[in-house]
Amino acid sequence: VDCNDGVACTDDTCNEGTDACDNIPNDAYCDNGLYCDGTETCNATLGCQSGTAVDCNDGVGCTDDFCNEATQSCDNVANDAYCPDDGLFCNGTEYCDAVADCVSTGDPCGSGEVCNEGTDTCDPSACDGDGVCEAGEDCNTCPSDCISGGGAAFCGDGICQPSIGEDCLSCPDDCNGKQVGASKRQFCCGDGAGTNPVDCADSRCNQDVFSCSDAPADPYCCGDSACEGQEDSFNCAVDCGPAPYCGDGICDPGEDSCNCAADCGAPPSAEAACADGVDNDCDGLTDCADTVDCGADPACACLPKGEPCTLDSECCSNWCHRGACK
Repeated sequence: VDCNDGVACTDDTCNEGTDACDNIPNDAYCDNGLYCDGTETCNATLGCQSGTAVDCNDGVGCTDDFCNEATQSCDNVANDAYCPDDGLFCNGTEYCDAVADCVSTGDPCGSGEVCNEGTDTCDPSACDGDGVCEAGEDCNTCPSDCISGGGAAFCGDGICQPSIGEDCLSCPDDCNGKQVGASKRQFCCGDGAGTNPVDCADSRCNQDVFSCSDAPADPYCCGDSACEGQEDSFNCAVDCGPAPYCGDGICDPGEDSCNCAADCGAPPSAEAACADGVDNDCDGLTDCADTVDCGADPACACLPKGEPCTLDSECCSNWCHRGACK
């Protein structure tokens, strides 16, 4: 029996059990060895059929998508040419990201600069003059907000610094002094110049708008990202980090119900204990000195200063000396 069905990709055999021919499609006869044009199949009637080409479209508009026969995989190559300049300077340069499509590099300006779209330039950050040194400001671009020190060039920072040669003559803006009138009334804060020179320990150097510091001349500039010199969290948080403050919701060391009820809770209306050494109700009177709250408390049944005594425990001061409470 001739079982050849004329279809090249079928296996043709005579089946003795059924007394009939079997013509089984075999896809292997149709494989052309190429990956990118898809998988060829055998149709029992039509013969070899072409496969469906591999779809390499990744859905990203700015990539070149093609099938790589050598690696039998898809290549999706970013092409910046598909991302034209949007005409904006301050968002940076447009480029192709193989995942996110066309994106921009972002603000081209650095620290202490602000982007000017009108002139396509990076200009020094504006100084808002609010007395607080903020991101983008420093002692050079915003001396009114950002403190500095450590050299003669910093005269005008509000601190008289004899260690860098400032005195009432060389830097009258910072260093207090009086060089007119009777000589005995003249004084000059600073490093020794003028009549009657005085150092920072003199109260006249730290009064009104003047303050004086004998600290070493360590250069510092608030806004340069380094916490140094006379900077701290209170006068230069931009460099030194935020300082604890009353109202931040945390009862920090040094805060209590008397000086920061907002964070530590309101104080009680009366002394909570009359022998704990604490002014519990914040009325300025501690323990037994608060006679209104503690007058009848057993802990306050003690002898005041000057009263006759024999034991320390009899005295409110807990000190009996030579027969009298001290």
